[in-house]
Amino acid sequence: MGELQAAGPAAREEEFLLPLATFLEGDVEELTAAVPMGSQGLGGPWELPDIVGVYRRCAGDSISWTPEILAVEVRGTTKDLLSAYGQATAHQLFATKTYLALPHTLSFNDKRELVARCQLHGLGLILFGPSPRDEYTVLVPARRCPPAPDEALRFSERLRAQDEEKFRTLFG
Repeated sequence: MGELQAAGPAAREEEFLLPLATFLEGDVEELTAAVPMGSQGLGGPWELPDIVGVYRRCAGDSISWTPEILAVEVRGTTKDLLSAYGQATAHQLFATKTYLALPHTLSFNDKRELVARCQLHGLGLILFGPSPRDEYTVLVPARRCPPAPDEALRFSERLRAQDEEKFRTLFG
């Protein structure tokens, strides 16, 4: 990706997690729950999204609803976009829908390239203002891409072992 414009002093990434989870629950997805994960460790750096959400999808003709995972990779600055994009795509291994959330201070060229890549690979792209209280804009909605079932199960088992409370919030 091209040269990045300086974004000025950025808020810490963790400050965006709760407002963005609230935005996702209310405006973007039909989530039953979304929880900020923060810097907990569930494994390697490619395995933990910043926000995890769960929504219910009707399972065929029956009245049963299957939980599906939504993952969000959040970056508080426009530095190292390739790593941010790579982490978001890695979350597609276990998540049905995945978003990359970045500050709106992206350069025109970076924004254009990210929109094209996100559309190609089914990632959603959300831009937000320099502070956590600013507006959030969905540039590209996430496409439903079925994850690898064993990876989704492994992710949920690691989450349950690491944080039972967040697991129960998400999966009941």
